[in-house]
Amino acid sequence: MTPLEADGILTAQRNQCSVDRMAISGGEPTLNRAWLIRLFQDLRRLNPDAQVCILDYFPAFRRLSMQRPTVNEMQKVRETLLEARLKTVLAQTTIGHIGS
Repeated sequence: MTPLEADGILTAQRNQCSVDRMAISGGEPTLNRAWLIRLFQDLRRLNPDAQVCILDYFPAFRRLSMQRPTVNEMQKVRETLLEARLKTVLAQTTIGHIGS
């Protein structure tokens, strides 16, 4: 599935269910950074009021060996999404939220 196809499905469901927010979570989407960035670019085009909240994963459930992202890494992810022209991007980090 292409990012544009995924965006179309997400946007159609958003409109059909009359919701003003969408959530994308889980580790799988982050495995293909280029695809994920394109997904957000297309979502922004289809949903100009999109807001994104980036949550830092911490090893509390399955992947106990996974390292928590640093504040710097979370800031870089936030900047990348802002460069994709998303309107509002919040990042949850160990020192609190970045963005408003």
